[in-house]
Amino acid sequence: MKNKNFDFISSKFDDENINAPESLSEENVKARLEKGTSTNNIIKFKPNNKRFVKSAVSIAAAIALVVVSISAVNYFGSRVTNNDDITSSNEDIIYFSSRDEIDELMKERLDDEKSGSGFIVKNFKKSAEEAEIAEDGATGKMNYGEDTVASSGVSHSDTYKQVDAVDEADIVKTDGEYIYYLSNGEREIVIVSAKDGKTKNASKIKIDDDSEPRELFVKDNTLVVITSGTRYIDKKNYEYKTITNVKAYDIKDRRNPKEKYSYSQSGYYDSSRMIGDCVYIVSNESNFYYIKNHIYPCATDKDGKFSELPPQNVCAIKDGKGGNYTVIGALDVSNGRKAKKTKAVIGATDKIYCSENNLYITGVNYDFNSYTFNSECTIVKISLEKTNINIKATGRVKGNVNDQYSMDEKDGYFRIATTKQTQKGNDINVLYVLDEKLNEVGRVNSFAKNEHIEAVKYIGDMAYVITYEQTDPLFIIDLKDPENPDILGEVKISGFSTMLVPIDEKTLLGIGYSTEENEFGEATNGLKLALFDISNPATPKVIGEKEFEGVDSEVQNEPKALVVNSEKKYFAIPATFDDYESQGALVFTANNGKINVLKKFVSDRLIESDRCLYIDDFIYAIDTYEEIIDSFTLD
Repeated sequence: MKNKNFDFISSKFDDENINAPESLSEENVKARLEKGTSTNNIIKFKPNNKRFVKSAVSIAAAIALVVVSISAVNYFGSRVTNNDDITSSNEDIIYFSSRDEIDELMKERLDDEKSGSGFIVKNFKKSAEEAEIAEDGATGKMNYGEDTVASSGVSHSDTYKQVDAVDEADIVKTDGEYIYYLSNGEREIVIVSAKDGKTKNASKIKIDDDSEPRELFVKDNTLVVITSGTRYIDKKNYEYKTITNVKAYDIKDRRNPKEKYSYSQSGYYDSSRMIGDCVYIVSNESNFYYIKNHIYPCATDKDGKFSELPPQNVCAIKDGKGGNYTVIGALDVSNGRKAKKTKAVIGATDKIYCSENNLYITGVNYDFNSYTFNSECTIVKISLEKTNINIKATGRVKGNVNDQYSMDEKDGYFRIATTKQTQKGNDINVLYVLDEKLNEVGRVNSFAKNEHIEAVKYIGDMAYVITYEQTDPLFIIDLKDPENPDILGEVKISGFSTMLVPIDEKTLLGIGYSTEENEFGEATNGLKLALFDISNPATPKVIGEKEFEGVDSEVQNEPKALVVNSEKKYFAIPATFDDYESQGALVFTANNGKINVLKKFVSDRLIESDRCLYIDDFIYAIDTYEEIIDSFTLD
């Protein structure tokens, strides 16, 4: 029988018109899997028509990451070595004084991608003074989940955030009076009034270009919509440019939204954050092998024209590879003033972390010549001063980053947990501590051998790390001494958590998958909630757990799907029941060491439940694709 997983991988290469490396041929992949992976490691995920969940087979996961990243592989370079801030001469960052210099470097890097040969850096101009880079420092605060009160006094949920002061875009938002969501089915933004469990359409905003709605923010009376699309350069040769668009609407009159301003930048939308009135946009623009002339990064300038960035606003890393751009833009939500200088770094984006003052962009450099799929995570630190965007430092560590929650910043130190592979293809995990210049100062090395990271939560000077292979160990790591981080304790449990949520100072909630044994090994079979007692870091304990066979939730893969009502002390998640036969939401508490289900809401209207939220006493379950909202109370 033809391998369906390999067909999926192959199709992704075909979609991008890229020839897969010989090491990723079906025969080589099968041989590698047979040689280095036992059937006991196989995790089988139930089908979902709207998302692809990564496999837990270590080598298959690496292949999948190669597929996802082949058009967006990050080849940033080495860490900053100077002791002063980056405004002084820095041999690791290349600055440009002309478009010709960028073209020359890009041509060599694209040729290097084709040939697989080494890259020799030419003596391009390295002028940090021309790049006008400024210094800044930061510490972010963790968000434990807070209720929000609308101007009318109505309490409502907020998007679950990693850092309290840093808002994150999502497909659904509410201000306590209205619900705003993206309808991918109709390519429009829907605004719905919501009161006492009843909803009524107020207005719809049609996306009138070729782009697709991705996420949105709501700030006071301004709605910010982010979309991505393509613009063909040469249709005959299938050469195109990807574009990320940002449009802001005045929504004082929710029944008649009016466009305030728009902004565009090169690249396919990757992520965004909002701090105060400023929205930061990160996009990735690929230069594919088959494009004759490399694509140059562009953004909306002060005259409203979509123009090429000045060469001084583009930089590269000295020993980097690859020909993609990461473009970083900023907008003032209140009046649409864009950043003084949109910046671009030659290299693509994987995951980002954002504190109140610094943005960290990570990427993965895969060694295609190695059968162990060795990878290196590269980091670019960008200081955020109002709407200024300034590249501050670069660094790198070994391994892959699971998600944004694997990263954190505290007291000037950057902490990052990764999973890497040994020469034999086995997973091992490392937690690095880097200083303000992204130089390594400490690490916890090679813990949880033959397991991979599934979830991380940083709380103060502690890191809580979930790894998985056959069981779900929780490791507690003390980071108080950055130079000597240490594992204090661990505890194991069946299944695995993909998200960790602090309940109080002594308790941690894990949300993830329950598992079962079948003829292929261990497979997921539903939702699992677990409570960990972390009061004594040396001896953490599992004090409560509950499994829901046949139940699946978006929250297992997307933390923003979690709803926290801290006032009434409950959690709500969108859910599918009975192996996708019905849709709705699950509401539960996690108090006094016990998990109690308050409500299993099954809707007779929803086709698929994407998100849920609450406004006062009512909880709303939303199917964004079919534009259906159903509501219920806990009574």
